[in-house]
Amino acid sequence: MSHRLKRIVIVAAILAIAVVFIYEFRPGRMAAPGGGAASACVIDVAGSCVDANEFRAALRLVVPGSVDEDWIEKNRLRHQVIQGLVERELLVKEAERLGISVSDADITEELRRGLVHVSLPVMWELSIDERGEDGAIHALYLNLMDGQRLRYDYLYAGPARHVAMFTDPKKQAFDYKRYERWVRQSTGKTPGDFRESQRRELIAARMRALVQSRVRVSEAEVYDEYARANERMVVDYVRLDNPWYVAWVVDPADGALAAWADKHAADVDKAFEPEKAKFAEECRVVRQLVLDWDRSADDAEAQKDKQKAALTELRKRIAEAKEPGRELTLVVREHSDDVVSRARDGLVGCLPKSEDPLATAAFALQRAGDLGPIVETPSGLAVVYLDAIAEGEDAGRLGRLDVARRVYLGAEAERLSKEGAKQILDAAKGGKDLAEAVDSHVASTLATVGERLGERVKQGAGVKEGDKQPATDVAFGAKDAERWLAAAREDKRKPRVQASLPFAQGEPAFAGVPVGATAGLFKLDKPGAFSDDLLKLLGDDRTAGYAVARLKERQPVKAEDWEKKRPIELESARRQKQRDALAAYVQRLRKAAAGKIKTDPSLRVAPKEQQEEG
Repeated sequence: MSHRLKRIVIVAAILAIAVVFIYEFRPGRMAAPGGGAASACVIDVAGSCVDANEFRAALRLVVPGSVDEDWIEKNRLRHQVIQGLVERELLVKEAERLGISVSDADITEELRRGLVHVSLPVMWELSIDERGEDGAIHALYLNLMDGQRLRYDYLYAGPARHVAMFTDPKKQAFDYKRYERWVRQSTGKTPGDFRESQRRELIAARMRALVQSRVRVSEAEVYDEYARANERMVVDYVRLDNPWYVAWVVDPADGALAAWADKHAADVDKAFEPEKAKFAEECRVVRQLVLDWDRSADDAEAQKDKQKAALTELRKRIAEAKEPGRELTLVVREHSDDVVSRARDGLVGCLPKSEDPLATAAFALQRAGDLGPIVETPSGLAVVYLDAIAEGEDAGRLGRLDVARRVYLGAEAERLSKEGAKQILDAAKGGKDLAEAVDSHVASTLATVGERLGERVKQGAGVKEGDKQPATDVAFGAKDAERWLAAAREDKRKPRVQASLPFAQGEPAFAGVPVGATAGLFKLDKPGAFSDDLLKLLGDDRTAGYAVARLKERQPVKAEDWEKKRPIELESARRQKQRDALAAYVQRLRKAAAGKIKTDPSLRVAPKEQQEEG
C-alpha cells in the first residue's frame, strides 16, 4: 500500500471514530438509570423528552454531596426531582405557546452570578419554603447566597443553587475554566448541554415569575384578615366540670349503680371486654386513705413532707385501733383528699396485679385486714388497707363491677353537667343574672344531694348498738353529711362565673376549651351576648364537662399597631397569594396534560451500584 493510501485510510478511520463519538454523546443519548442500554427518554411530557442524564444532573443539583441515600429516600427526593422536571416541561411548553423565552445574555448573566436553577414541584417547594430553616429546603442548601435567603425579583422564580466555585477568589470575577470543570464534575454534562438545560430552567422560572407578578392584594383585604387574627376578646364563662359531679353529685350507692348497669349492660360489657383478662385469676379489694399537696406550689416539697408526717400519724392511729377497718372509715371521711374513694369510705375496688403503685402495695399484703406502708400515687400519698382477696369467678365479677362503676360515674357526670349548663344558659338568656343562675343551679343540685345524704343518715340512725355489722361498716351520721356538703361547696371545681384573659381567634378562650370553639365566640357582637351553643370541654366523660360563655368586651386592633405591621402583613399576604396562584396554575397545566405524562419507574430507585456501596 502506498504512503498516500495509508494516510487516506487513517484519516477515514479518525473521521469515523469522531462521527461515532458525536453520535453517542449527543444531547439526549445517555445510558438509562440502571446503567443499561442508552435510551432517548425517561420522562415524556406530551412529547417533550427528558433523558436519563438530565434526570441525574437535576438530582445532583438538588442534593448536596453530603446527603446520604437514606435521607434521599426518606424525603422522596427522587420523586420530587421527577415531578419538578415534569412541571418544568409543562411550563416550557406553555411559554412556547405564549411566545416567552430567554436570551443567551439572560443565561450568561445568571451563570456569572453563580446561580444554577433547578425545578422542584410547586406544592412541595412551597411547603418547605414555609418551614424555612426547619424544612428540607435548608438541609439542601437551596436558595441561599452567602448564608442569606435569595430574594427574587419578578424575572425568575423557583429553586436555585448558588455556586461560589464559579468565582476566581483572587480576581473576584467569573472564571470560565472553573465553571466548565464544575459542570463536568457535578452534572456529568458538557457545558453546551448544561447551558441548554439552564435555558429551559430559566424559561420555567420566568413563567413562574409571570404568574406571580399578576397577583394583587388590596390593603383593605389584608387589614380585615389582620384584624380578624389580632382582635382580642374577653368573655365571662362558667365551667361545669365533670369531676365535681363525679365527686359530690353522682349517687355512689351500690343500688344506684346496679339500676344504671341493668339499663346499660351493653355499654358495661363493651368497656369490660378489653380488661377482662386482667381479672382472670385474682384481684385485691382495697381501701385507701389519701393526703395530697399542691404540686405546682413553690414549697411543694415542704408541703409533701408535711402531709407525709400527718399521714404517718393517721396510719399509726388506724394500726393501733381495736378495729382498724372501722377506724380507717372514720379517718377517711374526715381527712382523705381523694373524693371518689372518700365517697365510698375509702373503697377503691378490686385491683388486678399491675405496676400501679397502689396495686403493687396491695399485692404485697398477705391477708385481709393488713395495713400497707405509705406509697406515692397519682392521687397523692396513700395508705392501703386490704379488705379481701378475690379469686376466679369472684375476681371477674368484682372486676366487671369496678368497670361498670367507672362507666356509670362518667356517664352520669356527663349528663348532669350538660343539663346544668343548659339550665344556666336558658336562665341567663331569659334575663337572670349569670352569677345568680349559677348559684341557683349549685344550690338546687346540692339540695338534691342533701336529701340523699339525709336518707343515708336516717338509715344509719336505725342501726342499734350491738347489731352485727361488717368490721368496716360505720353508720353515716349528720356530721358526715355536713362535711360532705361543705367540701362540695369549697371544691375549686364547683361551677362559678370567671373572666377569661384576652384571646384572639386561633387561641383557646380559656382552659379546657378546644381552639375550634373560639370562632363561634367571635360571632358575638355586643357585650352581654351569649353563645347559643354549649362549649364542650376537652377530656373523657369523667374529666371533661361543659361551659357557658358570654361576651364581656372586644378589643379591636389599634391603629398604631396596624401601621407598624402593615408593610410586613402586605408582603406576607402577597407572597401567600402568589403561592396559591402558582400552585393553581401548575395544577391546571397538569390536568390539561393528563394521560400525556410518562415517567420511567426505575428513576425512583437508587442505581444498583449505589445501593451496594451503601
